[in-house]
Amino acid sequence: MIKKPRLIILSDIWGNSNPEWAQNLTAYFQVRHYDCRSLAELPDSLTTENEIHQYFVHKGIQKAVAKICLLETMPIHIIGFSLGGVIAWKASLGDLKAKHLFCVSSTRLRLETQKPDASISLFFGEHDIYAPNKEWYAHHQIIPNIIPNQDHKVYENECFLKLLLKEVSKT
Repeated sequence: MIKKPRLIILSDIWGNSNPEWAQNLTAYFQVRHYDCRSLAELPDSLTTENEIHQYFVHKGIQKAVAKICLLETMPIHIIGFSLGGVIAWKASLGDLKAKHLFCVSSTRLRLETQKPDASISLFFGEHDIYAPNKEWYAHHQIIPNIIPNQDHKVYENECFLKLLLKEVSKT
């Protein structure tokens, strides 16, 4: 019996870590879902988007990166949504052995100056105002997948999710 490669899915800041659409990936991968809020040990007392965002920026991203590196010690493929993509990127710069990163709407990547040693596929909505600029893509030698007529929440679009499934299943 051939062992399937591992794929982890990292949620956005809202923690939707077990999406139904991902069930289709089990034909190709051993799939594991992670809630970024849990990885970051987000306190229950933080409830507003601003409070949650500030927590992640100041310490949550670092906590989640450290935890995912401890939990995943074998080579893996990763899908990260928004902040989950940033966590995957940063972890892949460290001890995480990423084969392929699929980062969706991970706008904080625009602040990254180093690139992980992995295959990288980036997806952004055409109207996501915080997506990296052309110079950032050129610097990192990445050709992004820009989804027409979509914004930051492109990953809530069923048509986009079908496209993502198709791309991930090719790896």
